[in-house]
Amino acid sequence: MRRQRFLKLGKQVRPILVLLITVWILLTGGTYLTKRVFTANDHYIIKNLDVKSDGKLRPVLIKEYAEVAEGMNLFAINIRQVRENLENVSIVKDATVWRNFPDALKIRVVERVALAQISDSSGRYRMTVDCDGILLTMVRGKQTLPTVTGLNVSGLKLGEPVRDKLFKNALRVLDLCDRTRLSQFIDIENIDISDPEFMEVMLKTGEYVLLPHEEIKVKLVDLANTLEECRRDKRTFAKMDLTGENVVPAIEY
Repeated sequence: MRRQRFLKLGKQVRPILVLLITVWILLTGGTYLTKRVFTANDHYIIKNLDVKSDGKLRPVLIKEYAEVAEGMNLFAINIRQVRENLENVSIVKDATVWRNFPDALKIRVVERVALAQISDSSGRYRMTVDCDGILLTMVRGKQTLPTVTGLNVSGLKLGEPVRDKLFKNALRVLDLCDRTRLSQFIDIENIDISDPEFMEVMLKTGEYVLLPHEEIKVKLVDLANTLEECRRDKRTFAKMDLTGENVVPAIEY
C-alpha cells in the first residue's frame, strides 16, 4: 500500500519537476542567447555617439551627465535611465535618446533658458531661473537679465522649482514681456515682490510701476499703450499705479 502511494505521489510530482526544469533551461538558455546575440555582440558596440543640444551644453558634458560613451553596447544601455540622468541636470528641460542600429546612439537635449535672476537683500547671492521657476545656475559677474527681489532665497537649491505664488506672478510678467508684442514697449529692470498686495516694477527706461497680482496681461497691455503714447508725444512719466480698479491708471509725470 505504501509503495503504491509513493508511486502515485511520484506520478503527480513528476510533471511539476519537468515543468520547473524546462522553465529553468529556457531562462538560462534565453539569458545566454540574449547575451550572445545582443549585449555581448561586438556588432552593436557604439562607434558613433551623436550628441547635440539647442543651447550651450558641450557634447562632452552631455555624455558625462548621460553616463554613456563610445565602446559601450547599444543593448546594454538603459535608454530610460540615460534620459533620466540628463533631465536631472538643472539646465536640461527635455532629453530624447534613441538607438540607431547597428552602432550609433543619438541624444538630443533641449536646454532651459534663463528668464530672470533672483537675489537676496545684499545682492551677493544670485541665481538664474527659467519661466517654469526652475533654478538653473549661480550668477557670476554682471548679468543683463531682469532681477526679482523680495523673495526669501534661503534653502533654495539648483534644479528645484520655486513654488512661491507671488514669485510665479513675477515670472509671468517677465515671460509675457519677453515672448509677446509687449517686449517692444516694456523692458523690465527689476520686480520687487516684498509687498503681497502688488508688484513694484522698475523699467530700464526709469519708469516706476505698481502692478497688481490679478489681470496681469490686461494691466501690462495698459502699460504698453501708455508707454507707446508717451513715446509718440515725446514725454515720459515717473510713476504709474495700475493697482486701482479705474479704467484710467493713476500717472505721475
